[in-house]
Order: sequence, then structure tokens, then C-alpha cells
Amino acid sequence: MNRLLSLAGLLLLSWAGAAAAQSAEQIPMRDFFRNPDRAYYRISGDGKTLSFMQPWERRMNIFIQPVGSSQDPVRITSEKDRDITDYFWKGANRVVYLKDVGGDENDHVVVVDRRGGEPRDVTPFPGVKAQVIDALVEFPNRMLIGLNKRVKEVFDAYELDLATGALTLVAENPGNITSWGADHTGRIRYAIATNGVENTYLYRATPTTPFKPVLQASAYGLAASRHFHEFGTTREQLAEIAVAARQWALKNPKAWEHDPLTVQDVLAARMVSHPLTVRDCCLVTDGGGALVVTSAERARSLRKPPAFVLGTGEGISHLTISNMPDLTVTAARESGAQASDSPA
Repeated sequence: MNRLLSLAGLLLLSWAGAAAAQSAEQIPMRDFFRNPDRAYYRISGDGKTLSFMQPWERRMNIFIQPVGSSQDPVRITSEKDRDITDYFWKGANRVVYLKDVGGDENDHVVVVDRRGGEPRDVTPFPGVKAQVIDALVEFPNRMLIGLNKRVKEVFDAYELDLATGALTLVAENPGNITSWGADHTGRIRYAIATNGVENTYLYRATPTTPFKPVLQASAYGLAASRHFHEFGTTREQLAEIAVAARQWALKNPKAWEHDPLTVQDVLAARMVSHPLTVRDCCLVTDGGGALVVTSAERARSLRKPPAFVLGTGEGISHLTISNMPDLTVTAARESGAQASDSPA
């Protein structure tokens, strides 16, 4: 009897749930993609004006009103073609935003005064994309922007005077800079360069001196020093790594270096970042390789002796050395364990 009552109860709950599901109101698809009624609230530099974005002519535009006021907001932009995606204040009166002109994804920097007047395009260069490097919130009349005006593939750094619209080139991109950074005075002092695989942090002592690498080799030197301290590794043992790599390179006719290398050669080479000398540092080269995998049966019939895979493993602990959880431990420990546990 109790079992019959339990079954009846379950059937009743199932029916009630199904009825509730059938009677639930569907949410229109447009509600998931429509613009919010109001969003992106900001405060002016003097703390007296509140701004936000809300739709006008179906596009997100910027509105303002005095802080603490109940008066109707005033619209200060009139974008009809595309939404304004974001904006920020510069001082008490200026608002800055990026605008995609003509749908070519080449954003322009636009400045509008809250007190009135039309928005002003301060980077009106056809086919040139602008990006904000640093808004320099401490300096109401200055900001740093990137422009691919000189070469389409790279962005040079410019200082923009918001009062006059004047642009001053402050750092020219040699072709490998992916980002710029400023000091507390708003001057470009560091950059990140890439060779397509690794990033190098660059620094310059003044806004007019050349950039020099400060982190890549230094970070590896720090890791080597830590390994010395933690495991008692010697300088000669570290040099053996470069010697072994050179011995393998001598077997490749296309290798960059063809001269033998000894431990003493490594130790006597020019110091780059203690304890690493130039011979400890790998050459920057581009190349590719392929690993051909086939069945064991087919491999036995090939002309060259095969190398049988007994196990595989993979592990990722960091993207750059500056992100390593432990300077002396890599993901090889994890991947090696996986490979050992893999079935033969």
C-alpha cells in the first residue's frame, strides 16, 4: 500500500512539473541580445557629473546629468550607425570614446564636451586604426594612443593633446612591439616585443633613450640561480646543457652554428644576466617540424628503423617564465608521469 501511495505521489509531482513547464512563459529571443536600458555608469573627473549609456535610435549613446540631481538626463552623442562600446572621462568636461567609422573596424578617437558642441574626431585618418594605450587619468589634457598610420601592420605610440588635437610621435614601432606602457608621468618607458613565440620586456631610462631588454634573460638567470640554491647545481653542470645542444647541432648540416663548444667556452663567454653567458642563451630562429605516426606493423616494413612510442603525456603550467608557480619546476614533471603511466 505504501509503495502504491509513493508511486501515486511521484506521478502527481511529475504531472505538476510538466504542467508548470508547459505554462511557463517563454522569454523572447530578442531579450537576450537587446541593449540594456542603462549601463556603463561613470563619474566625471571633478565628481560632479554622472554619465551612462542608454539606447537612442536603437544605438547606445552617452547621457549625462548632475550628481544627485533628479532632472532629465541630457544626451551628448548622436551615434545612429553603431553602438558606442565604451567611453571614459578626461577631466571635468571631456568624454572620450572609440568609434568604428564606416564599419571597416578602423576605430577613431572621438572627443565630446559635456557642455555642448559636436563630437570631434581627433584621428580623422582614412584606413588608420586607433587604440588607447593609456588614458592617463591623472592628466586631463593628455592621453597616449596607438596608430598604424606609418605602417599598417604595427602601431606607433603617440601623445594626443585633447585641447588642440595635436599628435606627437613618442615611440616608433620597429615591427615587433605588441604593447606599450607609460610611467607615472605619462611617458612611454616600457614595451613588450615578440618573436612570434616568446615575449621580451623592454625598458628605457628616459623617453629619448633606446629600449633595452630587461626581463627575458634576467628571468632565466633568476631561475638558474634559484636552481643553484635549491639543488646545489654547479655552473659547470649548467654549461653542459649548452654543450650537449651544440653536439646535437653538429649533426645537422642546416644548423646555425657548426663549431664545437666546450664547458670552458660557455663559462668564458660574455655575461648576459648572471649566471648566464651568451653561450647559455638559445638562438632566436624560426623553423618547423613534423612527427609522423603510424602503426607498429607498418613501421616495421619501412626502410628506416622506427622509434616506438611507449607512452605520451602533456602538461602546461605557464605561458611565460614570469608566470611560473615555481622557478625550478616545469610541467615536465606532470607530463613525464603521464607518459610513464600510459599503456605501452
